[in-house]
Amino acid sequence: MRRTLLALLVLVAASLLPAGLAQSGNTLRAPLIGDPTAWPINPPGLISDIMVGKTLFNNLVRFSFEDGSTVVADLAESWEVDADSRVWTFTLRDDVVWHDGEPFTAADVVFTVEAIRSPDIASRWSAAFASLDTVEALDDHTVRFTFQAPFAPLLSTLAYNLAIVPAHVLSDMDLSNPSGPSAFVTNPIGTGPFRFVEQVSGSHFILEANPDYHEGVPSIGRVEFRVIPDVNAQVAQLLTGELDIAWTVQAIHFDRLSAAPNIVLNEVDVPRFDWIPLNLSNPLFQDVRVRQAMIMALDRDTMVEQVFGGFGQVATGPIPPSIAWVPRDDAILWPYDPERAVQLMAEAGWERGSDGLLRNAAGETFRFTMLADRGDPTRDTVYLVAQDAWRSIGMDIQIETTEWNTVLARYRTGDYDVRVGWWVIKPDPDLYDYFHTSGPLNQILYSNPVVDELLERGRAVAGETERAVIYAELQQILAEEQPSIILYYPTEVRASNARLQGLPDIGFRDSLTWLFRASLN
Repeated sequence: MRRTLLALLVLVAASLLPAGLAQSGNTLRAPLIGDPTAWPINPPGLISDIMVGKTLFNNLVRFSFEDGSTVVADLAESWEVDADSRVWTFTLRDDVVWHDGEPFTAADVVFTVEAIRSPDIASRWSAAFASLDTVEALDDHTVRFTFQAPFAPLLSTLAYNLAIVPAHVLSDMDLSNPSGPSAFVTNPIGTGPFRFVEQVSGSHFILEANPDYHEGVPSIGRVEFRVIPDVNAQVAQLLTGELDIAWTVQAIHFDRLSAAPNIVLNEVDVPRFDWIPLNLSNPLFQDVRVRQAMIMALDRDTMVEQVFGGFGQVATGPIPPSIAWVPRDDAILWPYDPERAVQLMAEAGWERGSDGLLRNAAGETFRFTMLADRGDPTRDTVYLVAQDAWRSIGMDIQIETTEWNTVLARYRTGDYDVRVGWWVIKPDPDLYDYFHTSGPLNQILYSNPVVDELLERGRAVAGETERAVIYAELQQILAEEQPSIILYYPTEVRASNARLQGLPDIGFRDSLTWLFRASLN
């Protein structure tokens, strides 16, 4: 009778899950904050797309299991570079097949690179190959990249987010759709340790172990990415056993998670900066004194302690301290000084009226809207703290809240004033994508010829010592100009069920490239 009752309870519990979702067993259940699109050439949803991509696809190289920053082999088993650091030759594995059984070859690498740098596609990763002259398949398992000048960050760039896609599947498809060709994104084919099973919008994205994976069949049989935008809900489901992992837990959750006997917390310093991007096409933000006033109105030390629970440090610029070889001895650390902030606004032509609001000589109010996404308690708090701080110096601020993918779409098209965001960059100070005038991720529309020149030189110099001098100067300029409000460097805290074993203690995105080594006990 007892066994019958237990079986009945299991069946009832299973019936409460959305169709297609498993309970546990050998299934890893992990959250995403938005619907993913399996289109690594130009991922429209960024973080959710990247996470599923790390399990579906492979890169030429990847970041190591041990430290998450050293570059090691992936689809390329070895490589060499000429004395001028311009010509890179990669030898590819000869035992890799796509999920449809077709062999992986150098033609796939050439196709991927040419797609990324095609102006018709306008990939977010296109700046990786801004100085590339040619990419050639010398034979089925050898690829040669020839650059117009040395490209120092090539290996870390290839390991970052440049997944290889199948030429034999995509060569006849139209790749210009920003969300990728529908025939591919609804049935993506990669070489990765897990292959596609099913996607239901707003619910889940399911993969299964690839039985032909060239590094061995994964121990985990199935991965269910569940779309759960609310981080509080993610943590609640982790505590009840409905999820196996929460990728970035926050200060408000630490006590509950630390007290749970079946939860393991991992702290990792990753190359990340959190910031408040400003749309510099808006005249309000074009005076550097305004931007300096905005950062001086924020008590960032208190934000780190109270919002992040001390897991992080106040930023001196966009190059995080995890990239330790860039010196920061002379870095600018803007103090909390709201009185000076008001003075700077006055110097920029904005005086407070009898109602406390800032107005210029034309009588226009300093008014803007912050575009916010739903479901992240830390970002929710940062929006409110920033709103309160900037109101205290006379700015008139509203908050507009919508879902994550809408925020990203509006950010990319310039349909925003201000938002709260972050970047996890590669473990290299190459910030070309974000701050060069032509950078594909420069959605703040920042342009400074001196910064452009430093970013170009930093890529073209092979030696780390000389690059360090260049990037220290870059960090100084960006800290002084504050093209957007660079807040802090948070520590990444991951929480997982103790049954998940073998996932490396590195940034959660890159840990997924090693998921084939993990197991569920």
